[in-house]
Amino acid sequence: MPLDPIRQRKLNWYGHTTRSSGLAETIMQGTVNGGRRRGRQKKRWEDNIKEWTGLELRNTLRIAEDGEEYKAVFRRSSMRPDGSQI
Repeated sequence: MPLDPIRQRKLNWYGHTTRSSGLAETIMQGTVNGGRRRGRQKKRWEDNIKEWTGLELRNTLRIAEDGEEYKAVFRRSSMRPDGSQI
């Protein structure tokens, strides 16, 4: 599967789970005590979301609550560098 559909699905899932109030939301927003290992870190969901939207995670949580605003951010973050839609 190419990267672009993966990006779209992750952004879609993030918005969906943020607006819901269930186990998926708890897991996505939960934190684990302790630090991360030494060396190069693996990408986390929040790293992808911050990179693709250009926003801090606390801002994406607020925006995701408003479905229309999140769709606008989603459309912007799924644009190619040449301006065409993914």
